[in-house]
Amino acid sequence: MVSLRIFGMAIDWALVAFEALVTGIRTILPWSKIARALEGPPQIVQREISTYSGAASGFSTVTHHPVTLARLEFLSPMDATGTNVIEQPHSILARALRRVDGLSRWCGVVLDPEVGARLAQQTRALRFDMTNVRLGQYSSANRHAQQRRDKTIKGQILFGGELAELWPLLLLAERGHIGRHAVEGLGRIRLSPGALPH
Repeated sequence: MVSLRIFGMAIDWALVAFEALVTGIRTILPWSKIARALEGPPQIVQREISTYSGAASGFSTVTHHPVTLARLEFLSPMDATGTNVIEQPHSILARALRRVDGLSRWCGVVLDPEVGARLAQQTRALRFDMTNVRLGQYSSANRHAQQRRDKTIKGQILFGGELAELWPLLLLAERGHIGRHAVEGLGRIRLSPGALPH
């Protein structure tokens, strides 16, 4: 099964994107190299368009209590190139904010630069437990068959502190993934709130 998810203003071109996807499957993919036994591309037996509404419908957790402690679990490895995320774990949340800001522009809104900078600065004041984080490596070939090898992290992170303003945006990042290679499935996360013991 091949799927294409379209959101925000791009929905206006959903039917065009849908037909382009079908055309691409039929004519662009190198079927003769993939399966020499095939005389042509596989037959497309079903096509379906589904619509969903409500940004909060897919959130893993909804809470009405102030979030002061949270767990971030990687459902797929996150690209960890660039900043040393083990030594500077706040950069993981900063990447999440940048991702939300970038995706929000497709929905006709934008995170105010001053607000974004202030929230990114707030991530530096949080406490992080990286005990259950493990390093890894991601390898994939680009369209020129060049192998790319990038550092990744996986596992789970506990973080706590003042999260009142950050939490709603982090929930959006839960839908949009974190970091590079997100279109290839990296950076998928699950967030769970908690409360610091008194």
